[in-house]
Amino acid sequence: MTINDSLESRKSPSLGIHYYADTLHYREKDLQLWVPQMVNIGISSIVLLSPLQRAIPEGFIRGLIEAGITPIIHLKSSLPNTMDVDTLNLLFNNYARWGAKYVIIFDRPNDRSSWHPTTWLQKDLIERFTEEFLLIAKTMLRYDLIPVFPPLEPGGSYWDTAFLRSTLEGLKRRNESGLLEKLVISSYVWHWNRSLNWGAGGPMRWAGAKPYFTPENEQDQRGFRIFEWYDAICNAVFGRSFPQIALGAGCPMNPGELREEKDVEKLSLHTNRLFDLYRLVMEDEVIDSYSHNKLSGFPKYISSVNFYNLTAVAESKEAWLAWFDEDGQEREIVKRIRAYQPMPKTMEEGMKQLKQEEDVPSSIRDLALVSHPIKHYVLLPTYSWGISDWHLDVIRPFVKKHSVTVGFSVEEAMFAQKVTVIGNEQVFSDQYLTKLRQSGCEVERIDGDGTTIASILSMR
Repeated sequence: MTINDSLESRKSPSLGIHYYADTLHYREKDLQLWVPQMVNIGISSIVLLSPLQRAIPEGFIRGLIEAGITPIIHLKSSLPNTMDVDTLNLLFNNYARWGAKYVIIFDRPNDRSSWHPTTWLQKDLIERFTEEFLLIAKTMLRYDLIPVFPPLEPGGSYWDTAFLRSTLEGLKRRNESGLLEKLVISSYVWHWNRSLNWGAGGPMRWAGAKPYFTPENEQDQRGFRIFEWYDAICNAVFGRSFPQIALGAGCPMNPGELREEKDVEKLSLHTNRLFDLYRLVMEDEVIDSYSHNKLSGFPKYISSVNFYNLTAVAESKEAWLAWFDEDGQEREIVKRIRAYQPMPKTMEEGMKQLKQEEDVPSSIRDLALVSHPIKHYVLLPTYSWGISDWHLDVIRPFVKKHSVTVGFSVEEAMFAQKVTVIGNEQVFSDQYLTKLRQSGCEVERIDGDGTTIASILSMR
């Protein structure tokens, strides 16, 4: 699925990714290295940084499109714009002729770092930005390109939700119907080391959150679900949704402000988060590895979710976020994706994928067909009143030591190589354990009081 499908027909977002954080890797040998890697893991869009005075080479753009990968070109021009009209016409004419469609104009215009210091301080910032955006967007429309509203800095020097609303109101006031028919919104879906459900429900749910002020018991747009807040603004101004492109998926915050990460435990947690998000794009039911709550799925206006990042220069501080080393060697997240099989929606569906119980011992080779991308899963009970903090506290040292996956779903546990079940037969029956073993899992049950469970786990 590509991002130019209509909202009405779209069922799930396309899987996308960011390329290098520079404009130096658009050679033929780069194309030959990365296209097969992307195709093999189902990538269907890629965010490319474009030089301002010249186009990304034709061969690179055409090569991506021929492979079924949609280029999303990002022009990170500083503000005010320094590109003259002739340069814009030449650039957009070339991209259109080569088959490109989507161009993101500017980057984080609500942040002072994106502007020349003297122009940021001048009055009517929104009006000046709107005119800059319109000039470029209208030039794009001449060549049937699709203008993408730039991603904003979550929060930012000028609060992003206020900036977006004021700009959209300006476009509405100018009656820019031709632009609004094609406009796509983009957002940086950095998770800020919070639950991937942070801010879910948008301003309708978190009515106490205001620009520059979020009360202690409220949540705001500064999290993965930022797109819900932007959609609420689109509906408030225009009474409808716009297609949205999610950028920077899986990244904790602005990559330019991150430090190199070498801690093994944190890297493992990062990979778990990436895999949670990947499975969410694949429309699985996912338990957040951070909050242990079920994650909300994507609304249909999300057309593309682009992860950060395919690869990076080895010495760069964002290199630890990459899915591949520069030479094409895959990282752990890619290995897990290659081994991935969609989660059955019910236990019955899961068991239909396996042989009947009596056939299992005589057909061990069938079990090899079942994928087990999760190395070790700790299965905890849930109760009618919720999740026990007591269980979480008991297993905490074990989780920190081994970086295991923690969850509450027997169906999810079926895709682990090893499952440690915490709870007696009244919580998880022997029948459940048998089904886990039939799916190819190594299973152990640990039962008893907190001291007993902690003591057993400490010996692992």
